[in-house]
Amino acid sequence: MESNGINKFPKVAGSAVIELDVRELLNGVDLEGTRRKEKIIEERREAVGLFYSYSHKDETLRNELETHLKLLQRQGLIETWHDRKIEAGEEWKRKIDENLERADIILLLISADFMASDYCYEIEMKRALERHDQGEARVIPIILREVSWMRAPFAGLQALPKDGLAVTKWPDKDSAWRNVSEGIERVVEGVRKKYGRFILY
Repeated sequence: MESNGINKFPKVAGSAVIELDVRELLNGVDLEGTRRKEKIIEERREAVGLFYSYSHKDETLRNELETHLKLLQRQGLIETWHDRKIEAGEEWKRKIDENLERADIILLLISADFMASDYCYEIEMKRALERHDQGEARVIPIILREVSWMRAPFAGLQALPKDGLAVTKWPDKDSAWRNVSEGIERVVEGVRKKYGRFILY
């Protein structure tokens, strides 16, 4: 009755007519689906989904980045995904597509091998930029190794580390990763503020 805008209804009690409050009557009642929906919201609280798009030849560098983002993960602020999380027997393309579509932030780990990979460049990056243009996700290019990328489709996006200097060209790689992780953290905070407490992805 509440769904139709009716909050009270009359009931005859002896010679008197009293109004019953629907909300009070339903208080404590587990309506169908309520617990399930609450559980979904609880599972999705605050965590922002990060998707790694990278060449397997850069796996060591991806691992280093993930290490520097570990604190955000421990705090429940981010949930990361990459294709090494695909389990035996799962359809790899379907899993990649699912996680690419649900990600809030997509990290493009740029190197010559990324640019040369048909799958990374033509499929993952293309779809990532489509979602970025539609306002569905944020794409962050992260320059791992020196490569000519200023004519790439993502060249108009602000890259990390600062000034687009490749991580491997920094005198201190930890300083480079700190710059990258702090930049990602700022975007994470922006996504959380945009969607409020709960990030639905």
